[in-house]
Amino acid sequence: MFGLFSRNYKKAAMTFLRQHTVGQRVYSVGDGGAKMRYLRECGHVVSDRVSDTRWVHKIVSKPKST
Repeated sequence: MFGLFSRNYKKAAMTFLRQHTVGQRVYSVGDGGAKMRYLRECGHVVSDRVSDTRWVHKIVSKPKST
């Protein structure tokens, strides 16, 4: 059952990249969850903690298929 939902964050990550441009900064409360962790591991997003609860995520690249 878990396998059915385990890839939803990847789909959400690709949708996120389609909706934003390279160089754009996105602010969030928290680290962004699995979606942002996946994008950081792939090298598409660089994240910095700006306060105890706030993070800024900068899009540095997009995959070739998006």
